[in-house]
Amino acid sequence: MAGGSFRQRLAERWVDWPVLRLLVLTPGLLVVCIGLGLLGLGLALALPRLWVTSPPGVTPIVRISLVDLTQAAALRRSAERLAAAGHARDAAQAWRGAIANNPGDPELLRGALRHLVRSEPPSKRLAAEALVNAGWLLRLGATNRADVELAARAFDRLGFTDSVIRLLRPYAQGLTVAEEGVFLKALFAEGFWDEFGERWAAAPEATRGQPDLELYRAAHLVGWGPPETMGEGRRILAAAQEDASRAVAATRIELRLCAKAVDGVGYRQALGRLGERGADGLLDHLIYWKLLIRSGQKAQARVMADQSVQAPETAFELMSLAEACLALDLPDRARQLLGKYVPEFGLPGAFLAPRLWGHYTELLIDGRHWDELQAGALKLRLLDRGRSTLAGFSHYMSGCAEYGLSHFEQAREHFAKAVQESFPEPGLALEVAVRLLRMEYADLALPLLAQLEAPLGTNAFYWQALFEAHYALRQEPLSLFKAAARARQLMPQNPVFEHNYAAALIINLREPDEAMRLTRAVLERNPGLAAAKINGALALALGQRHAEAAELLGQVVSGELSEAEQTACAFGWFEIHRAAGRWAEAWAAVERIDERWLFPNQARWVAERRARLPARAGGDGG
Repeated sequence: MAGGSFRQRLAERWVDWPVLRLLVLTPGLLVVCIGLGLLGLGLALALPRLWVTSPPGVTPIVRISLVDLTQAAALRRSAERLAAAGHARDAAQAWRGAIANNPGDPELLRGALRHLVRSEPPSKRLAAEALVNAGWLLRLGATNRADVELAARAFDRLGFTDSVIRLLRPYAQGLTVAEEGVFLKALFAEGFWDEFGERWAAAPEATRGQPDLELYRAAHLVGWGPPETMGEGRRILAAAQEDASRAVAATRIELRLCAKAVDGVGYRQALGRLGERGADGLLDHLIYWKLLIRSGQKAQARVMADQSVQAPETAFELMSLAEACLALDLPDRARQLLGKYVPEFGLPGAFLAPRLWGHYTELLIDGRHWDELQAGALKLRLLDRGRSTLAGFSHYMSGCAEYGLSHFEQAREHFAKAVQESFPEPGLALEVAVRLLRMEYADLALPLLAQLEAPLGTNAFYWQALFEAHYALRQEPLSLFKAAARARQLMPQNPVFEHNYAAALIINLREPDEAMRLTRAVLERNPGLAAAKINGALALALGQRHAEAAELLGQVVSGELSEAEQTACAFGWFEIHRAAGRWAEAWAAVERIDERWLFPNQARWVAERRARLPARAGGDGG
């Protein structure tokens, strides 16, 4: 046949290419190879994460594969079917899976939050994920107002009242009816009772008519209303206790009233009623322990803490439980709890993860548990692999462990890696930088601090840390002055910041009268402070008041000074003796100046004046 003869002629022409010749002569094999090729091409397009689903400008960038996209769509349909059939728990798990496959799709996040608002939270652990999902949704949608209301309702549903306030306060003058309701409840729960009363009085009727707000209004009448309204409030709360649908809510409000009044007996009774309904939670018991501490019954609270078997189910509960243990002088219990649960609740990117790991690390450092700290660092690096969220902090943990074991070079290597990585929270990065300063790694702390000016520029303690870094490195006097000035501007009555500002003026050889005024105020509060006496003497010397400078500097006991302070004293004596023409004493003083402890401008100032000294007796001036 024509077709056959064509294949035969083509096969004879490709005799030097046996594979192609075999494919031409075997059509079935050719079809199989083409199919395998198309399959490989499909896999090459479907498996790699090439498709960006997060909006432009949002970080981290979400990239998914076609397989992820297909699975997310299938799970979304499954979640909607399960919810319609009344299987709320299974639907929540399906939404969770859909988001995991395509976290860049805001519609999946909205669907999961709407399901949460409409149904009973399946578990505290799954519910706590909604806090992260809501925050991520707001970033994806550039804080879309509809998303703000949805997130606020979800936070309210979960009891995250502090998150409700942080979310809605920027919009407080233009809240929707639904937002106003959850905002009022959150204000009451978080102790903003005066603000609750003011907003309730100004709230529209549509808000005031919401059934669940009646109990909060009644509680406000009991605790803060005029005497003639207290009875009405108590009647409403008592009636709610008899209503099965409102009993738990009314009892929780009673807990808040008892906590405010430091009424331990009333709180214990209300907590017992919650327990009978199986509605008491770990946080309710922690508040009771704190009430016992405030009423002088810490020993009883310790017994209750030792007997407690409730395990934390969320990151917030874990953090609160650890803090309660510390308040009860149980640091080992707090460390053990964090060591057990931080790997579970502190997954990189999860709610409170940075604070949990930071808290755990501080406890390990304070207790000198270096091996446990190193093990925790390695565990965190494994958890963080590929996320670039807490990798920097894990190296910081390793560095602290090595430093505690006196392996200083290994510690420096880990700290350098930590600085190269990003930190998820500016506050955590500042804590790391301050710890690096305390361990005398100012050269590593400074670049970390330099990254934090935008988020922490209004934090006086950020500028204090920056001042300390520049002071330790002795390199940039103008940057030192800027840091001291900003810290003082933000907290003008802080004596440490006043002292540092005076030191920055002296180092920059400017405004000696202002430096002396500030130093005199410090000395009035701390008459024996050697550093203040040295600063005052230097300010007087720079202001040409040499006799007063000598009198003040003579009060400093040199044997109790650090090397830097000894150089500062020698600097002062050099100027005092030089101005008085006591050349031998000036030479003796200038030779005691160690330039390691001078800023470049100070070193130049000394060099210029040393060069103009008369030659020493019996030698030259070099």
